[in-house]
Amino acid sequence: MSSISGSNPQSGHLAPRVFAARARSGCRRFGLLAGAGFAALLSLSSPAAAQTFLGTAQPYAVLAGSAVTCTSSANITGDLGISPNGASSITGPCTVTGATNVAAAAAGAKTDLVTAYNTLAGQSCNAILTGQDLGGLTLTPGVYCFSSSAQLTGTLTLNAQGNPDAVFIFLIGSTLTTGSSAAVSVINGGPTTSCGVSWQVASSATLGTATSFVGNIIALSSITLNTGAGVSPGRVLARNAAVTLDTSTVSAAACAGYGGTGLPPAPGQGSITIVKNTIGGNGTFNFIGAQSFSIVTAGGAGSNATAFASVSPGTYNVTETVPAGWNLTGLSCSNGSTVNVGTATANVAVAAGAAVICTFTNTVVGPATGIPTLSEWALILLATLLAVTGWLQTRRRR
Repeated sequence: MSSISGSNPQSGHLAPRVFAARARSGCRRFGLLAGAGFAALLSLSSPAAAQTFLGTAQPYAVLAGSAVTCTSSANITGDLGISPNGASSITGPCTVTGATNVAAAAAGAKTDLVTAYNTLAGQSCNAILTGQDLGGLTLTPGVYCFSSSAQLTGTLTLNAQGNPDAVFIFLIGSTLTTGSSAAVSVINGGPTTSCGVSWQVASSATLGTATSFVGNIIALSSITLNTGAGVSPGRVLARNAAVTLDTSTVSAAACAGYGGTGLPPAPGQGSITIVKNTIGGNGTFNFIGAQSFSIVTAGGAGSNATAFASVSPGTYNVTETVPAGWNLTGLSCSNGSTVNVGTATANVAVAAGAAVICTFTNTVVGPATGIPTLSEWALILLATLLAVTGWLQTRRRR
């Protein structure tokens, strides 16, 4: 069991501030209110709001305004939508794993897409990359801006720095174009980190042949995926014009497990990510404050995480009661916050703008096998040697 409580040293009175989290395994979302001297309050809400800036557009892998054209063949995992146009504007061999919504049925998602586009446009730039080719760059989480067009030739590497819910936003003032066989590679993240990558394009986006792309492409005009280009995991969302897919794959399936908000922390806020690693098995690990949440691992040597975004600066205590059959064998925080493995507690210090990652590692307690360990074998050998030596000395005396 874990508890999360905190204090805000900058305030001498109750100053509620909300931050959200989603435990992927439990598909639950939490809010936390923190004030000076007050324990954390966790409350449940709908998992559909996990990536709030997309709203009802979140289930869509492909969403367009005027047309969706599948040249040759295209595989779409997630919903397909078009609005204001109707079904007659979807043409070609589109294979869809998900719902297909047209005209009025997709109008709400289109409205939320406009909101999402504007929300991204309102983010503050951390770096200006105008005139630079994205190919060959390695970037850390942040907001990157181009006053005009953006080009990707080769491979762009996005280093999540151990945060499975890292956020990368690219604001592009004109077109986005990639060369043949270009790629976007996300490293040091998790299986859904790519879903925290967003491309806000003020004109049209065109992916060259065999491009391997990730994240949410949100374009004002059209989006074209040339032969063999794919976006996975991610989404292709065109506000006003067409989406064209040529022997392409677009999959939003993995994004259902993304635990972040898709947006950077609010100004003056930080974030906390609790990562659970397991060695030797899988388990359910409970965190209890005013209410409880859980992290469930999978895959033998498992790993999963819960992210809390927009956390007020302060200190937050995270304590785990280790389940039966497990030992807590490691506990650390990325910013050097004080931890105590003996009490399974991390005192997480959050500064404005800081993204703190604390990792709890548990190892399965192995059953008794009846087979001596190396140290036990050494004792057995020593005892045997002493016995033999004594016996030989006895025989000499005789």
